[in-house]
Amino acid sequence: MRKYFDTILDPRGEPVEKAEIRVRKADGSDASLYSDNAGAALAQPVLTNKLGYFEFFAPDGVYTLDVRYTGAAAKIINGVEIYEDQSQLATINRLVADVDMLKSQTPPLPGSTAIIIADKSALAAIVGQAEDTPVYLTQDGGNEGTFVWRLGDYTSEVAGDPDKDFYLEADAVDAGTGAWVRTFDSAKFLSASAGSSLIGFLHTALNAVTRTVKAKLLQMPLTPEDFRGPGDTDTQALKRFAAALGNGVNGQIEAAYTVSGVIDVLNKSHFRIFGNGSIKMADGAAADDAHSTLRFTGCSNFSVEDITINGNRANRTPAESSGHNVRVRSCAYAVFRNVKSINSVTDGFHIASEAPDDKATHSHHMLFDSCIADNSFRNGMSIIQLNNSEVRGGSFRNSTGTAPQAGIDIESNADDAENSNELLHVTGVDLSGNAGYGLAIAGPSDPRRIWITDCTFIDNTAGAMMLAGADIFVVRPLISGGGSGLTRGVIDVPSSASEVGRIEINAPKFRNITTTTQSLLYVHSVSVGSVTMLNVDCDSCARIADFQAPNCRLQGGVVSASTLAVGAVSFGASAARGEVSGLTLSNFNKTAILSLADDVRIIENTLREPTANDNTGIIRVFSGSGATVRANKLVRASSGAGYGIVSAVKIDRLEGNRVEGFTGNPYALTGTPIVARGNIENGALRTGETVIA
Repeated sequence: MRKYFDTILDPRGEPVEKAEIRVRKADGSDASLYSDNAGAALAQPVLTNKLGYFEFFAPDGVYTLDVRYTGAAAKIINGVEIYEDQSQLATINRLVADVDMLKSQTPPLPGSTAIIIADKSALAAIVGQAEDTPVYLTQDGGNEGTFVWRLGDYTSEVAGDPDKDFYLEADAVDAGTGAWVRTFDSAKFLSASAGSSLIGFLHTALNAVTRTVKAKLLQMPLTPEDFRGPGDTDTQALKRFAAALGNGVNGQIEAAYTVSGVIDVLNKSHFRIFGNGSIKMADGAAADDAHSTLRFTGCSNFSVEDITINGNRANRTPAESSGHNVRVRSCAYAVFRNVKSINSVTDGFHIASEAPDDKATHSHHMLFDSCIADNSFRNGMSIIQLNNSEVRGGSFRNSTGTAPQAGIDIESNADDAENSNELLHVTGVDLSGNAGYGLAIAGPSDPRRIWITDCTFIDNTAGAMMLAGADIFVVRPLISGGGSGLTRGVIDVPSSASEVGRIEINAPKFRNITTTTQSLLYVHSVSVGSVTMLNVDCDSCARIADFQAPNCRLQGGVVSASTLAVGAVSFGASAARGEVSGLTLSNFNKTAILSLADDVRIIENTLREPTANDNTGIIRVFSGSGATVRANKLVRASSGAGYGIVSAVKIDRLEGNRVEGFTGNPYALTGTPIVARGNIENGALRTGETVIA
């Protein structure tokens, strides 16, 4: 009988509560399930908890899992092998052969058939050994203990243990055939058969539940100290620790460790790493792949919680290379929670793929919850190939050193699979103090379908956001700062060879914007446009929006001051079919709205108290055709000579506007509008017009 467990996540990577899992045998009938290995029956279907987790015990066999939950099609998982035999025990013994308790075996008693030898050289020289042959090592500088001969491929174990503390290759037999393994005969000692061993007798007498080594490991986490031999470095202990994880075996890190090379977790699943400890890269270590601090490759169904990864930037030479603190490659269904990544010589977190041109290998269904990246040389987090994932809470701050220098940079490469980054959520994250953008989405491979919700952007030198992607939705950002270092706008939609557009920014709040030349939102002419900003809230700025691409809109919102005279909202010559509507703007300098494009709509705006006014006017249609100017209200409390609505070309429709406090030239128009009606100037209907019915 063996315990089986897993986690059910929805397509967004969120845990599914009360999902139903029905376990069936090969003939389609329901399997007998148990809540523990003592045989307590468990009813079907099994339900997931709030974390999407479920577990059960089942007899040895191959099963099919039928997974169902509201709002999703049934999922059938075939070929689930559940077994607990002697070979499985041997596999677990191989994983934990270097645990301290297995190294502390006493010498065999007089009369034992075990071979007693003095050193490892003598052990390696033994020939003709049968499987499970025990040998006791007596004189090895504190490494005394029992080894047994095991058949199987031990090539990787031998290669990973150069000090021969736990795995030893025989002189006459290749490690691919067998090796000496530091262990004890757990299969015999932990036998549950009554009368066959000491444990068996105790089991019968006490009516107790006998647990295998594997069952114990499923209940209690390993630590790096379980794998430390005399004289071992932190690197050696952590490498062995990482190799033992998976298949329900978890790890706990509570101490502070310093490593000289990358700690690899390779092709593992169903494990958890947690604890309040830390891993720091050693002084002088190169900024390269071999000195990434913690690297996960090909892993799934795992979590990493609470640990700190320190790249030790002050004592290394940073570089735009691959010396990332936390590197994730081709992983899925994973949670990083409260993980702190500091002082990286490249990126704090780096999420990518082993085969960038093959989307099937891209990382997916990952949650980074309340994680922190601080003082990274390049980016706090680089998302290279990732989909169906979320960064939730936490902070990615103070990236500085080499471009992009972003808090989070979502940027694949030009030869990657199409839409390498998509279906991503960034929610409630602090993205502040970075020398580049707080968040950057770069154009290669057409990133798309990205949601940025309730994030904070304070004092990012290049700007709050660069949005070079399609179908991007930004909701309720809080933005502060933005001075002379801005690339273009505080929010920048740049030029790109890839598709850029269909972007919506809803309810942004801008405070303490210090630039005197740049706009809150800039949309480059080399983009597909279709950028909308809704319900803007700003205390003061130089300009609100500079649209240079078609189909862009500014709708609603309140701006208390705008200082630049060239147009608080402007539509360049390429910004056809643009719109500004429902805006309330006060204390602006000369021109509030400027249009140079075709078919621009200026509708229902309230423009109050210009700080200066000249013949450029408050609303100025300078060039282009097809403009509509409707139901706008231009107000100045102290009446005087001035210019309200000014056009250098013919306006198509001029309807229902009200201009108050501007004597002399409330309307200074070139040509007669196609439709002109219901416009008020200083309390009276404009000459020659009719009232709108």
